[in-house]
Amino acid sequence: MGQNQKAIEAYKKALEFDPDNAKLYNDTGLAYHRMGASAEAVKWYQRALDSDPGYVVSLNNLGIAYVYQEQQQLAEETFRKAVARMPQYGDAHFNLGLLYAKQGKDELAMSEYQEVLKLNQDSALAHNNIGLLYLKQKSYTEALAQFEHCIKLDSDFAEAYYNLGFALAAQEKYQESLAATKRAMELKSYYTGGSFKLGIDFYVDDPELLILDGWQGSGQEQGTTVAQDIFGGVLEEASIRTKASKWDEATLESDIESLKKLRAEGKSGELKKKAKAILEQQPQNQLALESLAQLAMDEKQGAEAIVRYGVLAKLNPEQKDFKIGLARAHLMQGDSDQAIAILREEIAARPEDVELMSQLGRIYLERCDYQDARVCYENALKINPSDISLFLGLGEIFAVQNEPEEAIMAYRQVIKLNPKLPQGYYQLAQLYISQDKLEQAVEEFKKAVINSPAHLDSHLALGETYVKLGQLDKAAVEYALSAKISPDSFNAKLGLAQLAVKAGQPDKAYQLCQELMQSHGDQPELYMLWGRLLAQRGKTRDAVEAWQKAISFTKDEALKALAGKAIETAMQWEQVAGGR
Repeated sequence: MGQNQKAIEAYKKALEFDPDNAKLYNDTGLAYHRMGASAEAVKWYQRALDSDPGYVVSLNNLGIAYVYQEQQQLAEETFRKAVARMPQYGDAHFNLGLLYAKQGKDELAMSEYQEVLKLNQDSALAHNNIGLLYLKQKSYTEALAQFEHCIKLDSDFAEAYYNLGFALAAQEKYQESLAATKRAMELKSYYTGGSFKLGIDFYVDDPELLILDGWQGSGQEQGTTVAQDIFGGVLEEASIRTKASKWDEATLESDIESLKKLRAEGKSGELKKKAKAILEQQPQNQLALESLAQLAMDEKQGAEAIVRYGVLAKLNPEQKDFKIGLARAHLMQGDSDQAIAILREEIAARPEDVELMSQLGRIYLERCDYQDARVCYENALKINPSDISLFLGLGEIFAVQNEPEEAIMAYRQVIKLNPKLPQGYYQLAQLYISQDKLEQAVEEFKKAVINSPAHLDSHLALGETYVKLGQLDKAAVEYALSAKISPDSFNAKLGLAQLAVKAGQPDKAYQLCQELMQSHGDQPELYMLWGRLLAQRGKTRDAVEAWQKAISFTKDEALKALAGKAIETAMQWEQVAGGR
């Protein structure tokens, strides 16, 4: 700040001798801008324009200051004036493109970045930001090409490596993705595609007046896009962006508290926006990275989760949770070998860690390596014989290997260790269902919901069991309770729709299915019921289309066969009836 204050004093003194010098007004504004005083900067940029209305450097800088004063319309108008006045002023095109991108106006942003490339095809920033637009559109091949070209132009561009990592992960090139992310973390992030480019007029009659000449080359990308003999562009330093956008420590602390609150409330949309805003200022903020990693897992975006957890694991090598998250993300993407390798490496470093063994056992179980899973769980139990998750895992293994007595013993042990936990009763009930012992299953499900009234899975399973027993009134109660516990529960609404059909209320079922189509339009069970309702209304061809979708959305061979049989019957009926 001291250097900037000295610059301001020098410029003001110079203005006493040259009061019409637009450059001096602009440079005074720049000094205030660097101090984070955007309101004061606006005044000086405007005075520069009063002196010379066509002074594009000040138009550009004024636009940036307006952005930080949250006057985006004025910022856009000002940037547009700059490029209209001097179409070859690439930095103003870049800033206008960046503003459009931040507003979600992707086509306009792309157009401005392309203008930058027309002026300078070696603009790494433009290639990076075009890549981001492609990434947003899930055009991963195009995004990859842009990031690779960007790195070819500037091999030290840290952000481009981060973005390359995302693009590679999206294409399931996980090892390459992690390598790119690792390289990004090794580099100093000296500029970013999310920074606006300040305009500096390097032409001066008296070189001693150029107090800020130290800016030249600071964060400057290769190949300037502006008129070489007059203007130079420089990216704002992180400290400038922080101050100008009023992002001080108190604001950061407030935003982090907001992030914690949004996580607790489960507001995923707002959470994602807030986390990304924090990362723009602190690219390695752990809470923001954790939030986005977990959101990616919740949304089944394994590629993004791999990158997020990869960064977290690199930053925090001693925190096993991030390695576990990274392994689960790889498993989500179908790469169980890599998931196992990650956990094995951690277990080698922490041979007594029960949680790591349990997670490894779970992965073996999910890929049906029952013997390896059993070894993991049994070894972990030797270390901690009271770990409930281990008995639950063993119970699942015994159940699928047709060892019901051993499975019952495992689940009974879960109940003994914690009688209030619903999982033991729930799993035991599911075992009884597989043995066609429905009455015994009902009793266990009841114990689960008595001990944990909000356990959604137990209410749903109890409702389904009542349906099998023909006790539709009791089933309706359980599905209604499920819908109350979780208003967005697909299975609760589907259960109510199925009961409506059985109760002779097809219109009610039809309405419930229509609602589900809006939020769960990729569920095969829904299309099976939807097809049945359409067929009852005489819409045979629409019913066939619904059953065809059921087949396309499921991997369950039994359900596919059921849908195929329904299609065959419907087509035969249509031929007999002469079509409808």
